[in-house]
Amino acid sequence: MPIEVVQQVKVNVDGVTYRGELGDKKVITQLEAKLTAYEKSKTDLDEFLAEHGIQREAASTPASPAPKRNRSAGKPGPDASAVRAWAKGKGMEVNDRGAIPKHIVDAYLKENG
Repeated sequence: MPIEVVQQVKVNVDGVTYRGELGDKKVITQLEAKLTAYEKSKTDLDEFLAEHGIQREAASTPASPAPKRNRSAGKPGPDASAVRAWAKGKGMEVNDRGAIPKHIVDAYLKENG
């Protein structure tokens, strides 16, 4: 019975994490070489920019998400996620995104005030 050996891989590149398993030693070696070349390239670029007076800015914090708004011309209405959950619970077809059909909103309001 052959035994397959795999290596768990977790790579973080500029804030993006990649995970998986690799079983081919040649592929693992290639990955290590590519990561080394990538890091060297970043270092070379940083040094080049610094030599020419171009400074790295501090990492900015992610922007706050835009506030949720009712897109029906300022008319107040029920929470869309509540309407969708209610409609799905009643067996109605409703998309996860986009406008909710008026007849579904009306039925929700009739039952939930």
